[in-house]
Amino acid sequence: MRKYCIILIIILFLAIGFIGYLNVKSQKVKPLTDLNADDIKSIIIKTQMFENSPQEKIVTDNEEIREVIEYFTKLKYNKLNEQVEENGWQFWLIFDGWDKDIICTGNFVIVDGYRYEVKSERGEEFLTIYKSIKSSTSDN
Repeated sequence: MRKYCIILIIILFLAIGFIGYLNVKSQKVKPLTDLNADDIKSIIIKTQMFENSPQEKIVTDNEEIREVIEYFTKLKYNKLNEQVEENGWQFWLIFDGWDKDIICTGNFVIVDGYRYEVKSERGEEFLTIYKSIKSSTSDN
């Protein structure tokens, strides 16, 4: 009888440990919880994706600011444990009114130095948003 109790306790601990592991592994994070459109005065969006030269758009229209922020807050983020230096980027967003930048490269988003994986098909969606922005454009 004692042997069965010990085996049952071991199985119980293993099951609890496995459930905890799955919960942590599959945990979705929301790194932009402190990003509020009402606090943002402008967003500088830099890119190197067009005509092989750097470009930037300065978003000052409240509706466009909300559209950009809504896009990023609705993404599903998976935080990666391994943090690596990025050698390049497709979009770099600098906010006036928020103390963090967002860097996008492929299906990765970097916020405040932490790297997150997002669904890659969402990148095309942001490209459409970027192209639709009518705020001032400058070449750097």
